[in-house]
Amino acid sequence: MNLLRWLPMVALLAAHTVSADEYFMGGRPVNPDKSFSISLSGGQVQEISGSVNETTRRLFELEGRDPSSFDPESYSFAELGIEDSYATVGFTMEKMWRYITLRGDLSYMQADASSSPPRDFFIGVSDIEFEGRSYEYMKLEEGVPFDATLDALLISFSLQYTPFTLGADHVLSFTPFVHAGFFAIVGTFDIEQGEAKRIQIYENPPREYVVGGNGDGDMGGFAPEIGIGGELRLWLGRNEYGDRELAVQGTYAIFEYDGSSDALGISSRNEKDLDVDYDMIEVRAAYYLPISAALDLIIGAEYKIITADAESKSKARTLEEALVNREKYDKQIDLEITTINAFVGLRF
Repeated sequence: MNLLRWLPMVALLAAHTVSADEYFMGGRPVNPDKSFSISLSGGQVQEISGSVNETTRRLFELEGRDPSSFDPESYSFAELGIEDSYATVGFTMEKMWRYITLRGDLSYMQADASSSPPRDFFIGVSDIEFEGRSYEYMKLEEGVPFDATLDALLISFSLQYTPFTLGADHVLSFTPFVHAGFFAIVGTFDIEQGEAKRIQIYENPPREYVVGGNGDGDMGGFAPEIGIGGELRLWLGRNEYGDRELAVQGTYAIFEYDGSSDALGISSRNEKDLDVDYDMIEVRAAYYLPISAALDLIIGAEYKIITADAESKSKARTLEEALVNREKYDKQIDLEITTINAFVGLRF
């Protein structure tokens, strides 16, 4: 984190010091007539893997129970049938200035999963009905097949500060940048395991779980990013309308957080204490082909890996608070998402 904190100052000093040298320029070269681009993308979430492991329950600790009497559970995405790749479609917009570049990406994904639980799963949902009443908890029975659907939006935003460029007028140039942005995922899910059979009382204090049936809910998460990266730009000659170029970018960003779940927009019934470690690696390549004096065709691809480790804990500090909120177990959550996309668009 110290490197990231001092990098903007170092970059400014470097740009000021070497701007007199013809090999260096402050900022990056931008054609004001071709500084905005919009692209359509298609690809896939190549991998979604992770697990949720219950650790301890604050209520039981405050009651003074023996930890050996706790009965925590765990499950992996593979056990829920989430292990295949899923197609995505979306679009990207980018605006470039000499020192600042803004880019926004939006992708839609629908994931379908089918599985048979290796053991009983007790989950929270937004709504599930049984005999005319609405409930908030659902039990997926061991060995009984279920189907699930997730509709999600993957949202990325990036601000790049580009302090200087090396070799701006040469065949090969390099522009370092400081990255600030965020990644967010929002969506809804639907889970169906036949007809709703009965109500099962589970947990202490007791809660009513609908066994089987059709439950739905929503989910979401948000992670700010700070990092560094660079762009190599290769000049590939000219045609009658301008320069042909190939640009390859690499970005590494992190996020470390220890605080409230509400501050991150995490969907949860009760506010939690969160400890999050997040990493993002992205490689992006784009070929720019002038097709008129005011228009470039863009063809490219990007590859991104996101990993996150999080610990979610109850904020209850007294037995009275724990009894009111009736929270379940604290959890250790691991997540990895790998995406690959191809895109085509126009720069003008």
